Amino acid sequence: MNVQKRWLQGGKELNEIRLTVHLSTDLHSRARQIAAQRNTTLSEVMRTALENYLEETEPAEAIAQERVENPDDEKMRREKAFFAAQQPVLQRLYPGEFVAVHEGQVIDHDPNLAALHRRVVSVIGATTVLLKHVDEPVNREFVLRRPRLERSV
Repeated sequence: MNVQKRWLQGGKELNEIRLTVHLSTDLHSRARQIAAQRNTTLSEVMRTALENYLEETEPAEAIAQERVENPDDEKMRREKAFFAAQQPVLQRLYPGEFVAVHEGQVIDHDPNLAALHRRVVSVIGATTVLLKHVDEPVNREFVLRRPRLERSV
């Protein structure tokens, strides 16, 4: 249930909405521990975490929208189209395995993705190759965010 409250902070009216969020017990414990260390509330820790996340992703989304087309993108689209068209055949030929697709053909396969990757790189070098599990949905994509460096104590 969302409950909206109006309150003043520094002479400025703010709106607040109560939101229910389901967390794993581990994440909840970590957040409570941070709140205790900082002598603040769990709500404040969650608000700060969400604000930081939104600040990080907004510039990344702007960069993605302004991104210049990479020549490898077209090659990857062709490799994905080949995989999509051939997926039923690939599932029969290589059940439970990963395949490496390069220039519209399967150049290698292995049940172990890391082993397949090592072989492909050793044979053809660092070039665009689609490595995909034959049972994986065609359009499943992973988005890698910018790495965050943290200082070890």
